[in-house]
Amino acid sequence: MSSPRIQKHSRAELRASYEALVPSLLQYSRRLESLTRDLLELKKIQYHAIEVRTKTVDSFLEKLARPGKSYAEPLNQITDLVGLRIILYYPSDVDEVCSIWREQFSVDESSSVDKRAELASDQFGYSSVHLVCRLSESRRALAEWSPFASTCCEVQVRTVLQHAWA
Repeated sequence: MSSPRIQKHSRAELRASYEALVPSLLQYSRRLESLTRDLLELKKIQYHAIEVRTKTVDSFLEKLARPGKSYAEPLNQITDLVGLRIILYYPSDVDEVCSIWREQFSVDESSSVDKRAELASDQFGYSSVHLVCRLSESRRALAEWSPFASTCCEVQVRTVLQHAWA
């Protein structure tokens, strides 16, 4: 059964299209993980973990069916088909890693959010920076990155303590 919020494609067509895209997304995930490790090591930033994931087909289809969501072209509009989580030891490193990402990637600031800003100084709660990114123009020009030129990813940057709370 097709959802009324999916305007141009049937659920079966979207499933098939996403299934065909998954191998490329997995490759992109691996490259982002490797690049992130290299950048952090270059800047001598210690980290607890770098986690990557590619949205599963079921998760993709579930997101399409969420109330209040509407996608004319979901493969182009959903920003977290590839996700990266960088877990650091120190709060100051969160800002530095975000700066590195802003230097190396094109960050969609209007879709990105700093959850830390939502808490008062005496509050503790979910606190993470979410950056919605695409490759920078210079990186898109590199042959090894060009297949991913239009692919979005969501990067979450947080400390170990913030990760444990989440």
